[in-house]
Amino acid sequence: MHYTENKETNEKIYMHTDHSKMTLAFTYKEWLKLCQLLEESRFMLYASELIGQA
Repeated sequence: MHYTENKETNEKIYMHTDHSKMTLAFTYKEWLKLCQLLEESRFMLYASELIGQA
């Protein structure tokens, strides 16, 4: 995974994927939101696994 960031100019952050023809582009705010959503989904998965074990 590779990305660059420049918060001041609202430049895009590029994330290269394993697929050679696909690159994702995010603004800095979108990148932070993606990280937040992934963290929340990880927490929900963990909670679901705990409930399922009861």
